[in-house]
Amino acid sequence: MPKPGNRPRLRDELADKRLIDFTHEELVEAGFEGDDVPESIAAVIRAIREMPDLLGFLTGENVTIPGLQVAAKLSTPAPMSPTSPTTIDSGDWSQVAVTSDSALTPVGDELVSEFERRNYYVGLCPNDDDVPELYYRTSLQKAPFPAPTPGTKFFKVANKAANGAFHEILTRTLWNNTVAPNIIKEVLEPSGIKYASLKTVRFSSCDEEGKSTLGPLVIWIGTQAGTTSPERARQASPAILSILTSHGVTDAEVEWYGSCVDKL
Repeated sequence: MPKPGNRPRLRDELADKRLIDFTHEELVEAGFEGDDVPESIAAVIRAIREMPDLLGFLTGENVTIPGLQVAAKLSTPAPMSPTSPTTIDSGDWSQVAVTSDSALTPVGDELVSEFERRNYYVGLCPNDDDVPELYYRTSLQKAPFPAPTPGTKFFKVANKAANGAFHEILTRTLWNNTVAPNIIKEVLEPSGIKYASLKTVRFSSCDEEGKSTLGPLVIWIGTQAGTTSPERARQASPAILSILTSHGVTDAEVEWYGSCVDKL
């Protein structure tokens, strides 16, 4: 049994295998079961066994991602959040200023409003100045960002958290060896897009009832600030989704941001 805080690196077979399908021996080998397993890990395993329909897709890799523990969070509802838009709930919500009514509508070449651009990723960074700014996302129409009514001075926005991008089809091996290289070679490089980061992620946040919800798989692309226009990002996104679809991944979104993000 590995010592606490010193779990072995998973072999690829276990990293991509669903935790619900692990044998007892494999759980022990991975450091997910035994007397010395941290309670945070044990909570994830218990939650998966108790809610296989909801959490059965989690793989061995998901538990090895520092700070993930999505299953534990999903299995324990967060405290009820207040319904008043002027109240900050401890850690789950932020009260943000509305600079002007014009900030609520996209202008010129922008595809998202200034309000959404500045607040879509609220919660990811401790310092507000470090929060990345959204350039474009493919889910603009299907999942509108909540916005205040004109005349509002402050508005309550749910804080986002970045989680591991667990997916039954898009495994770590498929992403690292095939999909990510194809996106770079077939889309980003030919388009002359100066990307700073290309990763997969899932964002979570709390709803009005205080329940943690997990968003779809996101191909998260960071570009060097000021080098990629929203329209350019919009034009490149269908080709990225096409690459994913060719590998059987049909439930992903693409999001572009233009800021340097520290370790999340």
